Amino acid sequence: MTTHKNITIIGMTLALVLASTPVVSEASPRRAHIVQKGKRLVRKAKIMIRKATRPLRPQKRNSIRLNWMPKSQADFNIVPLVKGFQAQVPGKIQRKMARVSERKLAKTHSVSYTQKVDDGLGKGPKKASVHITRGTVNLPLGTFLKRMPADQWGVKLDHYLGGKVKVTKRDAKGRPMEQVERMVLSGLPGNLNVRGLNLDMSKVEKKEVVRDRAGKVKKITMFWRVHDSANRTTIMDVGSVSFEARGNNKTMVTFHSAHRLGKNGLQFPNVLVKPTLRSFFKDHVDHYRNITTK
Repeated sequence: MTTHKNITIIGMTLALVLASTPVVSEASPRRAHIVQKGKRLVRKAKIMIRKATRPLRPQKRNSIRLNWMPKSQADFNIVPLVKGFQAQVPGKIQRKMARVSERKLAKTHSVSYTQKVDDGLGKGPKKASVHITRGTVNLPLGTFLKRMPADQWGVKLDHYLGGKVKVTKRDAKGRPMEQVERMVLSGLPGNLNVRGLNLDMSKVEKKEVVRDRAGKVKKITMFWRVHDSANRTTIMDVGSVSFEARGNNKTMVTFHSAHRLGKNGLQFPNVLVKPTLRSFFKDHVDHYRNITTK
């Protein structure tokens, strides 16, 4: 960074000095050549600085566009894959979740553990940080979904900096069933927006609706799988968020997902990722609660 700055200062100084030097007819061709060379040096230095500092600049919300699209319908065949790893919750974790009280659920409860997960993208099973986060909202499911439709789960996340959603399949009533989403979340304290460190993810999402015998919706789950990360911060991200009726007057929100985070292909240790994401997902559920019960 210092080298680039020095080059800029030297180049600009040279150009200004030469530009203010009295014209001498015999030296004017040489002088013009030196001035032009100084200007080119300044332009190159500015370009180099812009490129070097780009990862440190904020990511503008209106500049975030879809930069990845599915190659085929097969990219949406993720539900069996997600349910497969979710069915392998260790017994210790299952018992721990079963003991969580209603009071804790009202404040959101989260657990994490390490598990080998295959996201189906050809790299095979890898050790991932798996998170289960649950929290209740004091609203009937129907009311909750009117205030926050399940397909808007991504844009309503906490720490959201921007993104884009494209619906690719709707049901007979026009409701989104499959979609592609690019979301950019801040992964830093205070929602600090740093392009190179934001969590930038492009994913496929598929909705599953469960109804009771009377046809009333009792649970909606949004499954996802990340296929691309523009700044290479997300190595694996696959999972789901569900919204389920809990009695007549409450909605249970559950995130269950597997993650491998890093930078430029270098994975961060799961021992560091787990506490970070545990807090992250708790924030998401708390945020859902806040925006639907105001």
